[in-house]
Amino acid sequence: MELAAAVAGILSCLCPKNVIQETTGQQCKYLDYNAKAKIEELRSKVEELRALVADVNKKLEETCLQEGKEPTEQVKLWLRKVQSFDNDKLNKLLSWEEKRCLCGCLPDYYSRMKFGKLNERKNQEVDELLRRGQFQDDALAHLLLENIKMLPVTAAVVNETTKRKLEEIWEHLMADYEVQRIGVYGMGGVGKTTILKEINNRLKKVMTDGMITCFDNVVWVTIPKESNPEKLQMAIAKAVRLNLPEDWNMMDKAAELLKALQRRKRLLLIIDDVWTPFSLEDIGIPAPTRANGCKLIITTRSLRVCRGMETNKEVEVKVLSEEESWTLFTDKVGSVALQNPVITVLAREIAKEFGGLPLAIITVGRALRKVSNELEWRNALTALRGSAANVGGMEELVMKD
Repeated sequence: MELAAAVAGILSCLCPKNVIQETTGQQCKYLDYNAKAKIEELRSKVEELRALVADVNKKLEETCLQEGKEPTEQVKLWLRKVQSFDNDKLNKLLSWEEKRCLCGCLPDYYSRMKFGKLNERKNQEVDELLRRGQFQDDALAHLLLENIKMLPVTAAVVNETTKRKLEEIWEHLMADYEVQRIGVYGMGGVGKTTILKEINNRLKKVMTDGMITCFDNVVWVTIPKESNPEKLQMAIAKAVRLNLPEDWNMMDKAAELLKALQRRKRLLLIIDDVWTPFSLEDIGIPAPTRANGCKLIITTRSLRVCRGMETNKEVEVKVLSEEESWTLFTDKVGSVALQNPVITVLAREIAKEFGGLPLAIITVGRALRKVSNELEWRNALTALRGSAANVGGMEELVMKD
């Protein structure tokens, strides 16, 4: 006690008042501070922390680039805390012992306590960061779900023909457990892609609202023009953010793609615009089964392609009726088609030229919207009859639905 009192008396002369406010026991603890050993301990822990950060970043780089994942929120928070670690004070602390040795003298008691307290606090911070940074590999990142995203739709599904087909496909997806492969077929421009976009967006809304669905993930892939199996592999890999080296052979790509898709568990894979049947195994697509909960939907112009893909349910999307075509066309061109009797007659004739293909109706209808010049309507009818004398020609006009 006498020693402590003497120390306190000395401190009252050497240290500021705010330091004296601490208890004598706390002050003595820092006076007895082994600076060199503690700084070396801190330096070792900091090196360990930097090595841990490097390891975590390396694993994240491999996982996120190759497997289509992103860091978990806990990992992001930990990295931010490491980054915000007070490097200026830390560097000052780590160089303090070297400066003391160069000067060849001991610092005053106030400095000794100040650095002792800082060192202790930094040791505690590093210990906590080291403890929280011990992530399991499967806790570093999680799958990105931006593949379930709203898709732009050319026009809302309003006619009864298309609505019936949409509900039929939805029923097979959500309630028919015996159907794993669905083929949606029909001529170009009939609205196959529009229907599936509506289904995709409905699934997105259901998942966003937290309602129970049959799927954990939905992936949409449009087959590239002039496609081949390897191009299809790369298109699917891009959709799930999987980095496949282009110089890999097809078998190696299929193996990696298979693992990436299987990680998505109950997966709905939508492949749009299939022209030629292909082997799921060769591409790296897991075979949809009732056991794994996966399903596959393709769109194509040919029933033959559906059968070649071994679909167990085919849904044909047919053209609109004449009255549905007229209703959709007038909706797009506006009231001008009904206000002028001459234009009304021309509009009726034009509507017949579409062969019931919704996208052709929408495309031309928008071009003629609010056009009140009769000559322009006559020219449009002549042009349509010249370039699309039959349904096949109109199909080529819209090219893609």
